[in-house]
Amino acid sequence: MSRTRLYNNQYGYVLHYLFSRVNAKLADEFAEVLASGHTDIGRPFVRLRETLIEHGPRTDLRRKNAAKAIKAFNAELNGDRPKMFKFSEIEEFPEIDGLDYEAIAETV
Repeated sequence: MSRTRLYNNQYGYVLHYLFSRVNAKLADEFAEVLASGHTDIGRPFVRLRETLIEHGPRTDLRRKNAAKAIKAFNAELNGDRPKMFKFSEIEEFPEIDGLDYEAIAETV
């Protein structure tokens, strides 16, 4: 994640770790696409990258960007290709598909 200037903060590192608990290869692709881009512009991680570039590293959007990153990971995991990722403060924060939250809680 250190090469990922767009998401080189505690949220990016934690999300990469949590994503790797579900699918390590896909978690690494998350970091790689954010760092370098990708030629498949319809790919969810690419759409997330474009959103991060558009809005810049604003700390007031960290929670919203984390929610969008989870939605992008879930879409990649499930083979979905949404046109955009939105997150409203009134909606419930998304969960990472396939993550064993109980196992994570036991290790803390």
